[in-house]
Amino acid sequence: RLSIVATIDKRYGLATDNVLSLVDDREGHVWLATATGISRVVAGERDSFRITNFNVLDGIDLGGKEFRTLHISRDSTGTIHAGFAGGTCTFHPDSLKGNRYTFIYSPRAAVNSSGATSVSHLLLLVPGVLLVCLAVTVILRNRRKAATRNSLAGEEQKAYNKQRLLQTKPEVVTELMTVGKVQSADELFLDKLRTTVENHISDEELTVQKLSELMGADRTVLYRRMQSLTSMSPSAYIRAVRMNVATRLLVDSDLSIGDIAVKTGFSTAKYFSRKFKETFGTTPNEYRATHRQVKDGRGSV
Repeated sequence: RLSIVATIDKRYGLATDNVLSLVDDREGHVWLATATGISRVVAGERDSFRITNFNVLDGIDLGGKEFRTLHISRDSTGTIHAGFAGGTCTFHPDSLKGNRYTFIYSPRAAVNSSGATSVSHLLLLVPGVLLVCLAVTVILRNRRKAATRNSLAGEEQKAYNKQRLLQTKPEVVTELMTVGKVQSADELFLDKLRTTVENHISDEELTVQKLSELMGADRTVLYRRMQSLTSMSPSAYIRAVRMNVATRLLVDSDLSIGDIAVKTGFSTAKYFSRKFKETFGTTPNEYRATHRQVKDGRGSV
């Protein structure tokens, strides 16, 4: 008979609520394959838990693919194998105790003439029925709780964040990027996201698909995580960063409108000016004149 000892989700340190499979190691720790990487749960005293999340920044690069559901196992040596669409991610828990992480990848197991997979691949299909049932129970319970706890205050906070994004002060986007940071995995993700977009800000072809490739994440996974942390879609985030950089250049540089348009990824100055006015309700030249007066202490906005 199963009983729920504790409910663990993003509020308590997991990188995501989307747990795909799990297995325990020889020390009693539980390893979870999630939509964003690998997580380790270590039980403490009085039903407390220590959670460590490992993702692409730690060396888990699945090429934009996700781990498979119920495809994780531990062999007789204690090595853990987690299957994904492109192959198998293999690591030993002891290798993750120091400052360096060891994740090994092998190609997807071949299918023989009879249509059966190899024995090593079949091992990934046996994660333990009881643990799987417990995982499903926890996930369903988390989703029910999340639905009931979506209060009006939470929705108002999201609306407030989006409204702040459209304000004219250059530091707004940077401030918004800090909203919702709970653990180090989210901080690293947001820092990498901001740096990636700013490094490619002049690229007119910086699409959602290209951003997901640069981030090493599946497009759907990237969308869900950005919605959770910033309340913005990837395309809206890219536009917001473009506008944020444009406002800084307008106030702090003497570049022409055409040069700023090129530097922020717009094909023409006319198209840039139109999008700028749609966002801020004023033209780039008017914005520059007004905010330079404020900067020089000659007026206020």
